[in-house]
Amino acid sequence: MVSKLIERSPLKYHIYFVIVRHLKSLKSTHIAMKPEEAKYNFSKLLEKLVECKVQDGKTCDAALHQYKKWLSEIQDVNKEEYSAYCHDKDKGLDVLFFRHIGNNQ
Repeated sequence: MVSKLIERSPLKYHIYFVIVRHLKSLKSTHIAMKPEEAKYNFSKLLEKLVECKVQDGKTCDAALHQYKKWLSEIQDVNKEEYSAYCHDKDKGLDVLFFRHIGNNQ
């Protein structure tokens, strides 16, 4: 029975754990309070996506460049709003992100 649990355990799929761990680079408070760590986590997330052949390197390089630009804009203009963000079902994280990213396109 233990062998079956180990076989089906998420620990067997280390790659998923790594990807999920680095998704915190999209957490608003993490972005506002620890931008360097957020950059590192986003970079590692993209590396894993390339390693798993989910995305190509060129696309990930462009995404990292845009992410770094976005982080600097947050630090300059919207740091308080991102650090104070509290999840609300009527005001999702996508609404917060779109308010800043969507208007810049």
